[in-house]
Amino acid sequence: RSVIDVISRNPSVANATGYIGPGGPTVTENNGRLFVLLKPRAERNASADQVIRQLDTALQKIKGMSVFMQATQDINLASRLSKTQYQFTLTDVNQDELNLWAGKLYQKLKTLPELADVATDQANAARQLKLQIDRDAASRLGIDPAAVDNTLYDSFGQRHVAQLFTTLNTYYVILEVDPS
Repeated sequence: RSVIDVISRNPSVANATGYIGPGGPTVTENNGRLFVLLKPRAERNASADQVIRQLDTALQKIKGMSVFMQATQDINLASRLSKTQYQFTLTDVNQDELNLWAGKLYQKLKTLPELADVATDQANAARQLKLQIDRDAASRLGIDPAAVDNTLYDSFGQRHVAQLFTTLNTYYVILEVDPS
C-alpha cells in the first residue's frame, strides 16, 4: 500500500494500482505487479522515463521493497516478462553450477555503474536442508519413506486438510507445526 501511496503523490501520475502474490505472470507470494497510468503528456512536465526516475528515487526510501519500473513498449520482442527491459538467460546442465555462477554474475552486474535496476528471477535464496533417511533404521521401526515425507509436509508444507464454506467466502484449514 505504501508503494501505491508514494506513486500516487507524483504530480504526473493519474492513477496507480497493483497486486502482490500469484496471478498472471507473477507466480510467487513475495512478488507483485504495479500499473501506473500517467496523465496525458500535455498535462505533465516530465517524460515517462523522467517520471520513472522520480518514482525510483522516492521508492528507494521504502525499506524491504525493490521496485523495477519500465515504460510500456508498443512492440515487445522478449521471450518472457521480466522485471527490467533487457534480459538474458543462463543455462547449464548442472543445477548447482548454474546457481553458483548465476549468483556470481548477478552480484558483479549490480556493481557496474552502467547498469541500473539489475534483477534476477532466481528464487533459490530460501533456507534449505538436505535430509537423508536411514532407511534400514526406519524399516526396523516400521516407517516407510512416504510416511516421513508426509509427516514433513504436514509439519512445514501448509497442507490443506479441510475447506470451510460460508455464504460469502471459502476458508482453508491448514495443518502446521507450532513454531515454538
